[in-house]
Amino acid sequence: MLGLASFGPGLALAAGDRAAGLDHYLNREFGLAVAAFERHLANEQDSPEAHLLLTKALLYQELDRLGFVGTRAFRGDREYRSAEKPKPEARISRRILDALEEGRQTCERVLVESGEDRQALHSLAQFYLVEATYEYFIAKAYFKALASGRQARELSYRVGELYPDFPDGLLVAGFQEYIVGKIPWALRVMIAMRGYGGSKKKGIELVERVAQEGGENRNEARILLAVIYRWEGPPEEAAEAFASLAEDFPRAYMFPLEAADLYESAREKAMALELFEEVSRKQKAGENRFDRMSERMAAALGRRIEALERALSDKRRRTAR
Repeated sequence: MLGLASFGPGLALAAGDRAAGLDHYLNREFGLAVAAFERHLANEQDSPEAHLLLTKALLYQELDRLGFVGTRAFRGDREYRSAEKPKPEARISRRILDALEEGRQTCERVLVESGEDRQALHSLAQFYLVEATYEYFIAKAYFKALASGRQARELSYRVGELYPDFPDGLLVAGFQEYIVGKIPWALRVMIAMRGYGGSKKKGIELVERVAQEGGENRNEARILLAVIYRWEGPPEEAAEAFASLAEDFPRAYMFPLEAADLYESAREKAMALELFEEVSRKQKAGENRFDRMSERMAAALGRRIEALERALSDKRRRTAR
């Protein structure tokens, strides 16, 4: 079998940067992912996927900075929630939008030259989803987000029709079906009058299919599915999904935090305490880069551990009577 080196050092280097970037991205190390994907794109300027990977990493780096990516484990901690929230920066927004537009133009060039190229169509669907996510969370342009999301879903279904043996192509459609289907009933009726609709059930089925059968988007589907399970319950199922992600992506400290919080919701307090304590131990030791956790979050983690210890101690005393 021919190795990457057979095609020259440029391709081998690009492939290495792509793999490194994906590893950082899935471990929620978005800044490192951006750096790796920038190197990858420098060697793959004509690749729709290379543009997409960088654009997604840029977007999620900013969403993480703004507090939209992370954990719900400390939502009940007033001190944690009361901290001043950072605001979007025009310079960062401009970089995301420029990368988005450049990537979309690359997809369209490939489609002009190659017709219904699978990767270009799949990437283009994801670019529209990136745009919808940016419009919703950063620009606060909610109806624009719905319009971009609909374009993303239509392209995703087109990929599914053209390439039925490529389940990854339906991830965008699944996500959009679920998100629109999750909107409260009264608002859903209003947006339906503008031609927007969605089905939670269908969305979950599509995301589950990608999580089980997908290739390049399988792990993204698994992360999305864990979040969906958290919203939909029961907590035990979501806890197991996050625990599995924590095993596969050991530097993403938010996955064990989510699992611990869900185990506590499922009344498995001892399991929750064990996980919280393990995260705290790694944070203090700098293991698996957990020391990048903010001081604010580390303090909230300490308070959560103390509260659980008290609850378990009280339970033991009641049982002993």
